[in-house]
Amino acid sequence: MTDHFRDIVLPAIREYYESENNLTTAISGQSDDLEAVRLEALRRARTAVIELNHLSDDYSHTNNEPLSELREKLFSHCTMMRSGQPYNDFTLIRDIADAFKHTEISRSSASVKHKKAVISTSTGYGELGYGEGKWGGVEQVVVKFPDEKSRALTSIIQNVVDAWRRVLGTELPPISEF
Repeated sequence: MTDHFRDIVLPAIREYYESENNLTTAISGQSDDLEAVRLEALRRARTAVIELNHLSDDYSHTNNEPLSELREKLFSHCTMMRSGQPYNDFTLIRDIADAFKHTEISRSSASVKHKKAVISTSTGYGELGYGEGKWGGVEQVVVKFPDEKSRALTSIIQNVVDAWRRVLGTELPPISEF
């Protein structure tokens, strides 16, 4: 496993998941400042996405592997919640990171066009893909797409981390354990 993945990326993701748990607790009335908890989840989501996206550059440079080849390899290992169904969440993480960085993306191939597409909100039955995100309509960080579909950021991150673990040849721990 690369040092960058272990020492930078995984801690950022753990912090984000911790903030999602804090948000769930705050929603249940166990916080005096729900808005601060909500903003903390969004800030940590942003950091996790940016660090996860930047891992490609770090790995490519360190291992002298062309970025295009690395992206193809990661894409071939990216599946939806370990179902075996290929999913292009690796490219989605890049689009989300670009939206955070540039505020708005004009690239026609980008699936996320603006940083405001990443929000903290509750979702109803059927709004997210099967098995994605928190159950019961609990507020969480989601990505809203121009076609009005939504994805739970936790699931997107999980899928990309799993792809990285497969490429790096490391064991897959239980889902949501980083």
